[in-house]
Amino acid sequence: ETKPGQFLERARVARDIRRLWATGRYDDIRVLTESVPEGVAVRFLLTERRQYLLRKVQVRPPHFEMHALPAGTFVERGELERLARTFEQRLKDSGYRDAIVKFEVIPIGIRQADVLFHVKEGSRTTIDRLEVSGANGVELRPAAKTLRAVRPRTLLPRIPGVWTGWKLRPELNQTALDLTLQKLRSSYIARGYLDAAATVDSITLKENLASISIRLVPG
Repeated sequence: ETKPGQFLERARVARDIRRLWATGRYDDIRVLTESVPEGVAVRFLLTERRQYLLRKVQVRPPHFEMHALPAGTFVERGELERLARTFEQRLKDSGYRDAIVKFEVIPIGIRQADVLFHVKEGSRTTIDRLEVSGANGVELRPAAKTLRAVRPRTLLPRIPGVWTGWKLRPELNQTALDLTLQKLRSSYIARGYLDAAATVDSITLKENLASISIRLVPG
């Protein structure tokens, strides 16, 4: 909107800046004004967003799998940042609550680059206790099989003052937990409980151990 021969209006310049940002092509946009005999000279200083031709992607430590962009793809930092945040959230949903993912662009030749993702996963959170409320013993019986995916199992009982026992604790995985709730609802609906509901009442964390309370209402 800003053109020679017009009055300089801040609102008009602001709209031009927003349109330029919306293109996604620039890392920085600045506007300079200078008084000249004819009035005011306006200059838009644009820093173009740099793109790299991706040669390869590495993840460290290498035991983490990341579905990144294939080699030969043009990428820019904003896209790599989104990939890192998505991967970080996936790790957090899998029990790594303190996961941090950063990336490093390593230029190779002219406009080519390797990308290295650094993963700091931290400790993994597992499920130590699972409680189910809202249904009686008879109503809970069909749910036992479905709950196995998120229920810890005691392999050897604890001996007070001697040792804490041996438990097989599943990881705190948000996807697995959501799927379990969905299967619970579906199984009760299939038995004729059309108003069945299964929700997480609470998740309590103590260090890397989680206690989960599920409310199951057959209806």
